[in-house]
This record gives sequence, structure tokens and C-alpha cells, in this order.
Amino acid sequence: MASVPVGSIVEWVSGIVPDIPTSLSSGTTIQKMIERKIILCENYTGESIGGTVANKWQQIVTDFGAASVLNSMELLEADVSSVKLGEFSVNKGGKSNATKSKDFYEAQAWEGLKLIGRQASFKKTFS
Repeated sequence: MASVPVGSIVEWVSGIVPDIPTSLSSGTTIQKMIERKIILCENYTGESIGGTVANKWQQIVTDFGAASVLNSMELLEADVSSVKLGEFSVNKGGKSNATKSKDFYEAQAWEGLKLIGRQASFKKTFS
């Protein structure tokens, strides 16, 4: 695969995460989330990713993007473990699907990022 623009990763994330609420599904909201994760990757590794995402970064950035969208859905209560309306309540018990999926994608992204590694830097100090 060749380098792709951030917009392509937005499309991939939208394909991975079902039923994204309209408040999040605008391309610019998801794109901003992905751009922040690109900065995280750059800061972690010391490498520059830039405006187009090279092949080695695509899966990591996509996974981080999916985790971010799922986290936002959870904050908006788009997929929750319990629902209450007046005196009627339903409790699914345990974690919601968004939480489980978010944890999975985030762990997968961190594993990929650790495989790329960090640039070592050494500084000389005077005592």
C-alpha cells in the first residue's frame, strides 16, 4: 500500500465502527481525532508522519482513530451498559460494547507503536 491522506483513514474508521452518532460522524470531527493521534505517534516515536500516512503507520493510526471514536461514543452514551427512562431501566451488565471495542483497538494500536519503537536520545550532563 502507498501513503494515503488522513481522509482515507477517516473512511476506514467509519467503516470499522458501526452506528456512529451524527454529532461525531461529520468528517472533520473524526479527522481532528485522527490528527491528534498522529501527533501522539510522532511524539512517541520521534518520527514525522506528515499529511499523508505511510504504510507502516496506517493500521496504528486507524486503530487509534477507532478507539477515539468509540471513546467519544461512550461519552455521548451512544452505547451504554444501562439505560434509564423515568422509572423504566435496563441494565445489560458489565462493560458496554463500545468500551470493550475501544480497549481492544487502543491496545492493538499501542502494540503496533511499540513495535516501531522510540528514538533513543542521550544528553550529556555536567555534575
